[in-house]
Amino acid sequence: MADAQSKKAKLLAQRKKLDAEIKAIEAKERAQKRKDDTRRKIILGGLAMKAAEADPNIMGWLKSLTSGESVSAKDRELLGLWFEEHAAEPAAIESGGRGGAADASVAQERRSSGEPQAHGHDPS
Repeated sequence: MADAQSKKAKLLAQRKKLDAEIKAIEAKERAQKRKDDTRRKIILGGLAMKAAEADPNIMGWLKSLTSGESVSAKDRELLGLWFEEHAAEPAAIESGGRGGAADASVAQERRSSGEPQAHGHDPS
């Protein structure tokens, strides 16, 4: 009977150790999943911002997304500042530009040449 008790105690100790290892692995998996999700959001956000700078339609779509109640007032304020800084340039609007690649390259040339921006923002 003593052998059975010691064997049981040994197995319970092994189970406890294995349970702790499993919990540690699961915690690492959850942490990695959160990191991956955050990285995806950053990448997609950067792509959306770049596309919005080049296309007023995308900019408008993003503005409409941020006007909903799912975005906090504090976040709307921060995003509103970005929208103001990256508003479509008057030359692109006056020429009937749709914010496509040509308009984006003109805007980039202006920034590179030091030409004043319509909204006074110098990204350099």
